Amino acid sequence: MPLIFRSTYGASDAADLIAVHTACAETDALLEDSAEEYRPDLEWYQHELEKTNPRDWVIAELNGNIVGYGHTLWNWSERDGSQVYLHLGFIKPDYRDQGIGTQLLEKLEARCREKANENNHLEHLEIAANASSTEITAQKLLRERGYFTAFTQLDMELDPNIFGTEHDEIPDPYELRPALPEHHLAIWQSIGDAYDSRNASSFRLSEVPRDYEDYFSGDPSLWFVVRESESHRIAAHVLCRINKTGKAEIFEVSVGIAHRRKGIARALLQRAIYALRSRGIKKIVLGTRRENPTEAWRLYESLGFRVVKEYPRWRKQK
Repeated sequence: MPLIFRSTYGASDAADLIAVHTACAETDALLEDSAEEYRPDLEWYQHELEKTNPRDWVIAELNGNIVGYGHTLWNWSERDGSQVYLHLGFIKPDYRDQGIGTQLLEKLEARCREKANENNHLEHLEIAANASSTEITAQKLLRERGYFTAFTQLDMELDPNIFGTEHDEIPDPYELRPALPEHHLAIWQSIGDAYDSRNASSFRLSEVPRDYEDYFSGDPSLWFVVRESESHRIAAHVLCRINKTGKAEIFEVSVGIAHRRKGIARALLQRAIYALRSRGIKKIVLGTRRENPTEAWRLYESLGFRVVKEYPRWRKQK
């Protein structure tokens, strides 16, 4: 049977699509404990295949076997007015460099344009794709097709045992305060304050958005929150969590624009690292964006974190 491209048959395709990821894992050096890696599980895919439009899935089948696939499940608006449509595509290593990936990419791009047209987004369309620093074949194909790197997410990690016991003091006029459940909304709002005013409005809500309730489900003794001494407004915070597998993650580092360059983030990060080490943690991970104007990655490097993998986010104009 020749190579064919088809839409999905539904949940019955899920196991074969997961098998594509399994085949790619070693060649593409996927990290098991990275939040940036796309590692869908069978149950999630069964659900997605049943509820989403079959035309959003493109499956490459050769001689009756699924050798690759892609989908176009997500799109969003950005602050500059761009309408971003993301596609993800995967080809088993044994079937790469045979033109299958190029044909798959063309079909995924066509579907992105079709969906953008349906939503009157064509004028401001940007097509997005993901391919990490270890997905060499995918990166090469995207470059050849005119994609550029819009920004790069960094996975960083640290062995906390390299630290001593001393830490910087919290500078005046700030003080470390316990983070209680009644502070969740204020912490959420302070995240917006750590970015620019165009972004902060989405954090000015009467309650934490339901989609983010899990954000505050961890151990509050691993949240380090600094307030201004007089106003009691939150100036900065470093939030950590330990998951069920014992992985420790610093998942939020935010400093309000008016409170930067005062050593607050360094002092909070040091306390977070010591707290995690005291619980027997052997590795701490965090993610950041290389292009962040604060260049936070430089602070993390100065504390001993090292980059373990880069995740460029690729874009193409229309």
